[in-house]
Amino acid sequence: EAMSRDPAYAIAFHDMLHRVRPAPLAAAIRSVLLHGTPLADRAAGITRPTLVIAGEDDPMYPVADQQASAALIPDARCIIVPGRHISAVDAPDQVARAITDFLAAP
Repeated sequence: EAMSRDPAYAIAFHDMLHRVRPAPLAAAIRSVLLHGTPLADRAAGITRPTLVIAGEDDPMYPVADQQASAALIPDARCIIVPGRHISAVDAPDQVARAITDFLAAP
């Protein structure tokens, strides 16, 4: 959906994919798909300020799960943005603003 809304972004995104080294990209994707675990399982061990960004229509990691995970982390914030699973693609401005605000916070 995001790609169809912005053809220039789609071209830039696919150009980026063609420039990356395939082996590390494949390893990263495989790691997430095969070994990824829900954040809630690890949340209690996180002791640093944390920003959780959730796509409001993400079928893989629903908002309620992300909010519950963030609630387990001291000093965590959960930001909900429009879109599905890849928030930086679906809502790049909102994700960038959330990260910038998070990093600027005292």
